[in-house]
Amino acid sequence: MDLNKVEDDLNIKRKSRNLWLALSLGLFIIIVFLVTIAKLSNGNLIEGFDHTLRPSLLKE
Repeated sequence: MDLNKVEDDLNIKRKSRNLWLALSLGLFIIIVFLVTIAKLSNGNLIEGFDHTLRPSLLKE
């Protein structure tokens, strides 16, 4: 078997894996972005844990 043929096969497999990895990473970023937009557009305040008093937890 020719050495160049083996290297070509490895490059094709590597390129395919890199493509799938890039697509998976892009899809993950899109999902995180859409979830963030959905939470922000709900109209509720997004309150994080920042060691301060949150007015929404106080009883009136």
